[in-house]
Amino acid sequence: MEIVFVYRTYSIFGGNATLNIAGKWLSKQLKENYGGTITSITIEFCAKNVSPPRKSLEKNNDKFEEFFLQLPIVEVQQKGTELRICSRLVKHYHDDIERDSQVLSLKIFKTTLGKSASLIESSGTKNSNLKGLDTEALSRDIRSVIEKAPQTLRELAMLYLEQQT
Repeated sequence: MEIVFVYRTYSIFGGNATLNIAGKWLSKQLKENYGGTITSITIEFCAKNVSPPRKSLEKNNDKFEEFFLQLPIVEVQQKGTELRICSRLVKHYHDDIERDSQVLSLKIFKTTLGKSASLIESSGTKNSNLKGLDTEALSRDIRSVIEKAPQTLRELAMLYLEQQT
C-alpha cells in the first residue's frame, strides 16, 4: 500500500522532507493490499489562510475558501485504485506550512502517522465506494507500526539519508 502525504493551501500543494519520509516509511511498513482495488492513499492536509492572499493569487484563495468549506473529502480516484482524503489542519495555517522545507521534524513525522490512522479509519464511514478496502485493519496496522517509528531526530535523519540512495 502506497501512502502519500501533502500539504494544500490556496497557493501551494505538495510535500516536504518530513512528509515525504513519513509516506515512504509508512508504505514500507504496510501490507501491499488491504482488500478491494485501492492500492494508494493520498492524504491532503489543508490549511486555511489568515493573512491577506497575495494580489496575484486572490482568485486561487477564493476557490480554496470554497473548497475548504467542503472538507473533509473522501473520494476514490484513478479508476478505483486511489483513495484521496482531504482534511483540515488543526492549529496550523497557511503561514505555518513550509511545503518545500528540507528541515526534518520528528513531531510532524509522528503526528502525521497518528492522524493518518484516524483519517483512514473514519474514511470507511464517509465513503461507501471503497470497494472492499478494510480501513479498520489498515488503520490498526498504522497504529501498530508507530512505535517502530524514529524516536530521535538522529534516527529520522538516518532514515532520510537511507531514502536518498
